[in-house]
Amino acid sequence: MADLSENPFLILKITPTLAPDPLLLEQGFIEASKAVHPDNPQGETGKFASLGTARTVLANLSTRIPAALEALGYDAELREYSSADSHMVPMSSELVALFAELGPAIQRVTSIARKKTSARSELARALLAREELAARKLLETTGSRIDKLIDGRSDRLVELDRLLSSSPRQTCREALRIASDCAFLEKWKAQVRASLASLFV
Repeated sequence: MADLSENPFLILKITPTLAPDPLLLEQGFIEASKAVHPDNPQGETGKFASLGTARTVLANLSTRIPAALEALGYDAELREYSSADSHMVPMSSELVALFAELGPAIQRVTSIARKKTSARSELARALLAREELAARKLLETTGSRIDKLIDGRSDRLVELDRLLSSSPRQTCREALRIASDCAFLEKWKAQVRASLASLFV
């Protein structure tokens, strides 16, 4: 794995913020990678890998938020949140309900993917089409809900950026709670994608 001893915002030379402009993140990566890209005669594979890792960290809310707070100097708040049981707040009822839908939807798609794999003829596969379509629609709907929840939390970070200097402790706690929620949501989003991809056998 690439070395990330330096904060990802510093690696990409981007001003630390909870809600950076995605275009600035991409431009920061492109600019920083020009000199170290492996195709460049002076390129450095290790540094290029660090840039890629930094880009990935900043693309995900679950990892960007702690990186931003660290880069902005809120180390005490990060330590307090990490050491206290405060980060062990139960999952919100909204996420619990979503998880309760997600599990069966993924199981249904997995079951159909297995049936398609074991089908011995195109006719057998064709007979699964209606069941596959219903399962795919259900999982895609759940995936859309996940995206909306991530987007809503991302939108909230714009306001938290403004509140950070006037109410750092409370704002950091809320931001880290969003990061915790997004760790689940991002994982579930990846599971939805993988499950949908399994249908293309």
